[in-house]
Amino acid sequence: MDQLIFYIRPASRFNMFFWLSFQKRRLIKGCELFANQSFTKHVMLDGELYTLNIRARKQDIIEVNCTGRINDDIELALKKRIYKMLDIVTDTHTVDNILGNESQALFPRACIKIPGCFSVYESAVRAVLGQQVSIKRATDLISLFTEYIAVGRGDSVFPEKEVAFPVIKEVVARLPLTHNKRNALIEITEFLMTNSQTHCVDINDALNIKGVGSWTIDNIRLRGFLDPDIWMGKDLIIRKVCAQMGLPDVTDDFYNKFSPYRSYLTLNLWHIYNLQNHVYDDMFFIPESVPATPFNG
Repeated sequence: MDQLIFYIRPASRFNMFFWLSFQKRRLIKGCELFANQSFTKHVMLDGELYTLNIRARKQDIIEVNCTGRINDDIELALKKRIYKMLDIVTDTHTVDNILGNESQALFPRACIKIPGCFSVYESAVRAVLGQQVSIKRATDLISLFTEYIAVGRGDSVFPEKEVAFPVIKEVVARLPLTHNKRNALIEITEFLMTNSQTHCVDINDALNIKGVGSWTIDNIRLRGFLDPDIWMGKDLIIRKVCAQMGLPDVTDDFYNKFSPYRSYLTLNLWHIYNLQNHVYDDMFFIPESVPATPFNG
């Protein structure tokens, strides 16, 4: 068993508290753990199992601890995935300036980055199982999905698509899902397997799958591909918080002026909703104040 420890100093400010709280509300039972203000996740890469621990060591430094069978190629691959999970390359200063300027300073400087998934497949499964249910229900379902695939393997880790593919029909049959959602989960697994072999994945083509709509695709593009310009206007929470803040209807052209950073607009609105509705009250930190000025544009 090898150990790899490295430190990341983001080029711009990083609201690690938001990132950790986002992960904490979506923990996969047995696969992910939150303790001592750090996030632990068991992952699979090229058929091997690894454990990642991510925590804020200081305000501007992130410590990452990886254990498993690690060589130079694996180290490079793990770092690439982790940088993606943390959305390290995004300049939050630029994003926050645009959000603030275009909204009449409605949004505080939240320094929010996209909480990415370890793999595109994980983001796809989370998106399908998250359709029209609460975060808790979606998390319970993905925990069952992970548990059922782990049976007989002895590991508690979110599977790679190559591991899920041979057993996906058996696993999905055991999940308490509608017929359409079962088929969507099977077909998106097959879709990603087929397209990964050709090294050409256009996730928008998955819209041809019955039970996969624009909300699902947008979630995959957001957390799986880190697309910076996803406006989740169809999301229930986004609709609620926009109404609470007196913002225009979610279909209004008003939101286009935040392009190409509408993913961060979406995340900021989720964050504001959580603050206004005391979602963070039972968590590990006291976040910044809620902006009180209503929109009047």
